[in-house]
Amino acid sequence: MPRCQNQRSLDKLRLRVVHSLAGDDKDTIDKCVTFALERFVKELELCFLGAENEVSFYQVPQAVFSSHFLVSLNLEKVKIDFITRDRVNDPLTLLSLRTMSLKEVEIDDIDLEILLKGKYVPRLEHLELNLCDLGDQADEPRSLRMWDSSLKSLEIIDCHQYVFEVVECVNLETFKFISDCSCARHVVLTVWQCDNLKHLYIYSVGLKRFHLLGCPTSMESAIFTPSLVYFLFSGVVETKVHFLESPPGLIDAEFRIQNYRWTSEYYSLLRERLEIFDCTGILERDIHDAKGIIIPENCRREWSPPLPRVKQLQLTFLPLPDGDYQLDDLDPSLTWIAPSAEILPHRYNSSVGQL
Repeated sequence: MPRCQNQRSLDKLRLRVVHSLAGDDKDTIDKCVTFALERFVKELELCFLGAENEVSFYQVPQAVFSSHFLVSLNLEKVKIDFITRDRVNDPLTLLSLRTMSLKEVEIDDIDLEILLKGKYVPRLEHLELNLCDLGDQADEPRSLRMWDSSLKSLEIIDCHQYVFEVVECVNLETFKFISDCSCARHVVLTVWQCDNLKHLYIYSVGLKRFHLLGCPTSMESAIFTPSLVYFLFSGVVETKVHFLESPPGLIDAEFRIQNYRWTSEYYSLLRERLEIFDCTGILERDIHDAKGIIIPENCRREWSPPLPRVKQLQLTFLPLPDGDYQLDDLDPSLTWIAPSAEILPHRYNSSVGQL
């Protein structure tokens, strides 16, 4: 570093440590990081590449998260802890950060939520969490909610957490959720009101419950969840939901229809979407108007039933307004939709469509 002392700015610092920390190593690394921050470094990469399964407890200096100039931050096998943060001298102000990658990073889920609050990272567009230890305990279910409105791409790979929620990330275009883990600490994933989502890729061996709510019709999806037991979909029938393989253990599914116009195209798409749920034992369907579930008779003659294997069918809708449709009109349609199912008594619910 002596030859760089007179350098006033620095574009990038890439520090890769290939051995265990010992002696004065930590102080040396701290000096390198401080040197870079003092020169308004734009890209910072700290990677500790020791032996396999070896954990580095190098704690990232708090000053890193107070940089107004960092555009890219890549951390691997380090620890992040905000408990000792000086809120006055080391405020969270990553105002220019656009890309962040955390791989095998030890960070508590609460600290991560604090870090990802929009006011601290208002320009963050690309985030990757890979093999991160989020401090979850098997006997203390925890959740992690992602709600950064600036995010355009999000990847969560093999991170243990009981519940993941991706909520109202209005600019999110690509979301990948990948996990080979089948342990009990990996249960629920919710994707809710991501209005610009174009690509959804879910590969999760152990995921038990999946909630997909309010996603756009332009979204392309690929979903592999062999352990899924419950699936909730809320949206319009034009939204594409593609399971690479039908979840063999799916017990219960809920399908909330948000359409308000009943065209011939609507009924065709409704049938296609219902076929997704044919592997489930119980299907609950919520709808605003009975007309939206009464398949025209000519269509029933031409098409095959979408739910021949479903054992129970539950319909929930708002009370029917005065009009041409009575409850008796539902029976032939429901019997055709699920010919082997027990049709449970209809329910009325003024909050249909809400989570």
